[in-house]
Amino acid sequence: MHILRLIQEAVNNALKHANARQISIRVIYNPASGILDVCVRDNGQGLPENLVHGRGLYNMHMRAREVGAELQIKSNNGVEVCVHIDIAKIPG
Repeated sequence: MHILRLIQEAVNNALKHANARQISIRVIYNPASGILDVCVRDNGQGLPENLVHGRGLYNMHMRAREVGAELQIKSNNGVEVCVHIDIAKIPG
């Protein structure tokens, strides 16, 4: 549920703040390593230099932490939010 909410927040941010025309969601699971990568990318205006971390970014970081995941947010020709999850380490 945390990952679903994280995806929803990333899509909502792209729609609300980025003026994006395209949003893509990529999900890749590597059974050999047990790693699940989920990325949401938009082609919007990117993050401002004077970014004020609001409730949405805070919540995404907290949700990732709750499942023991690593969250990365990159801003370059839009924004890409990726969460890397070791399935074996998800709290039960």
